[in-house]
Formats: sequence, C-alpha cells, structure tokens
Amino acid sequence: MKLDLSNYTTPLIIILILMLGVILLLSLELVKKSDQTSIFLKYYESKYLVEVSPYILVKRISTQDDSFILVDLRSELEYSKGHIVGAINIPVVGMDNQTIVGKFRELMKQNPNKEIIVYCGSASCRLGDRIGYLLSINGVNVKKLAVGWNEWKYYPKLFMGDADIDMGAFIVEGPEPGKYTGSPQTACVGESC
Repeated sequence: MKLDLSNYTTPLIIILILMLGVILLLSLELVKKSDQTSIFLKYYESKYLVEVSPYILVKRISTQDDSFILVDLRSELEYSKGHIVGAINIPVVGMDNQTIVGKFRELMKQNPNKEIIVYCGSASCRLGDRIGYLLSINGVNVKKLAVGWNEWKYYPKLFMGDADIDMGAFIVEGPEPGKYTGSPQTACVGESC
C-alpha cells in the first residue's frame, strides 16, 4: 500500500513556515535582549566614568584638592545668589555652541591636567548632559556632578545621609568662586580621619 502525501504537502509547508517564523522571532528577541544588555552596560560604565559623586566632591573640596575645576553652568544671577564654593561660572544658556566649546578649551589650556566638573540647577537638569555631549564631540572631556545646585543647597541629606557636616561651609554667595574655610575632617564621613 502506497501512502499518498499529496494531500499533506500544503499543510506541512505551512507548519514548517510557521515553525521557522517562531524560531526567527525567538532569535530576534534574544538579539534584542543582548543589545539591551550591551546598551545598559555601556550606560553604567560611562556613568561611572563621567559622573562625580557629591560625597566625593565634598571630600575633595574639604581637603583643598586642586586637581579639578568646578564649573557652574547657571546664569550669572543664579550663580551670584549662591554656588558651590570654588566654582567658577560659565553661564552657557544663550551662548552659541562655538563660544561654549571655545570657553572650555581656554579653561583646559589655562588648567592643563585638571579635571573639569560641571553642574547646573538640579539633578534633573539636562544642561550638564547637553554641555558634556557638546564638549565631548569637540574633544573636550568634562565630568558632571551627580546632583545640581538645588540638591546641594536644600537637600544635602540625599547624598550625605546623617553625616554631621556643615554644608554651609561649601556654599558661597557673590560673583567670586570663594574659598573653602572648613577643616578637612568636616568631610570624613564614616571614616577615621
């Protein structure tokens, strides 16, 4: 007895096509997850390299570390009403890109081998990210403070916890950067100093 498969050919082809489609979709999903993992890894690796912890900045300021330049990106008026001690002001809003890049290149030229750290109004302010991107595509690498002025002045417990630190010593008013006048021990949080 001979088996006639002619009636089954079309359904078999359809089943094979469906199975191949499912396999293709599953493999695409695996590629998507792999791409996502790669994107996440790149983000966190770069975040670690680019962002500066406010806790670390407190320590660096309090120990008179002069290996960095702190730049406040807010307006002159905002800066003069209060800024992080030692910060200079480069009010970038309203400046064209060429001028911004030029100012930071000049800053680097005047301060070779110093790290440049920028901050703006708040942690959710994207100005620091935009300026960091603009500068990096023009060969100027800057780091960004993980918090902005608002968190620094009004919510220091967010990053300093219950540490007994006078954050007022890290804030100045006026058009000049100011100098830190506290002691290095002020920033020895959870450590023997």
